[in-house]
Order: sequence, then C-alpha cells, then structure tokens
Amino acid sequence: MSAAALALLSRVENAAPQLNANHYSASDAVVVTAFSDPTLTSGQYQLVWTDLHAADSSGWGILARTGDSGQPGSFAWRHDGTAIAYASSATAGDGVQNYGPTDIYTVPYADRKGGTATPLPGASDRRSPCELYWESIAGRNLRS
Repeated sequence: MSAAALALLSRVENAAPQLNANHYSASDAVVVTAFSDPTLTSGQYQLVWTDLHAADSSGWGILARTGDSGQPGSFAWRHDGTAIAYASSATAGDGVQNYGPTDIYTVPYADRKGGTATPLPGASDRRSPCELYWESIAGRNLRS
C-alpha cells in the first residue's frame, strides 16, 4: 500500500473497508469504504473507492449510485467484483445503518464508475425492521 493510500484511508469518517480478490493485484488494487466528509460528500455517507497504489491524494473517488438518494452502509462486493450490494437508509454511520426503513440495492462497480442503483426485489419496500417483525406476527402488512 502506498503512503498516499494510507493517508486517504486514515481520513476521519472512512469506515468498513472491503476488498475483492478480483481487484487486488499489482495493477489493480482497490478498497471500497463508506466515507463522509462535510465538504467532499456534503456530510452524507457515500461508497468510495481508494487505489491502494495511489501516488497522491487524487487516488480515490465516489461510486455513482444513480437513482438512490439514501446513505449506503453494510455493503459487500459481489464475489466476481462486478457489483456491490448495500443497505440504503436515511441515516448511516461508520459504514452501517443507524435505524429506520432500509432498502437493499446493488450497484455496478464498472471500473470505479458505479452506475444505476437497482433495488433488490423483495428487500426494498422501505419498511423498518420493527414493522417487518410485527407484520410477521400479525400475518399482514400493517400499512394496508
């Protein structure tokens, strides 16, 4: 890991680093983290990539998540390194969801560009874990 990459990963509010074997070699070494900064991300958590061979402080970027305005957390790479699955909610902290309704999305990695965020069918109806628990007991959707 380069000194520049270490400095980038040492930023405050940079959490939950995730590696993937398909993006960890002498020519392509990338880690994805959840990052929040008052200026760089307007205080919202974003999925960011960091080049572990970065020569300077420009060796990072935000993965586009077009179509999802929530904050990402609790994320993981797809096994082949082509996409990332993550939980999206109104609040996040240190790379995990804080509370409230949460959806699961996938986003392509697309060589550090990201792309359109796609809701995972059956896991994206913005109900809270508490609602889901009580609905399982009641045997019906409590909002209907």
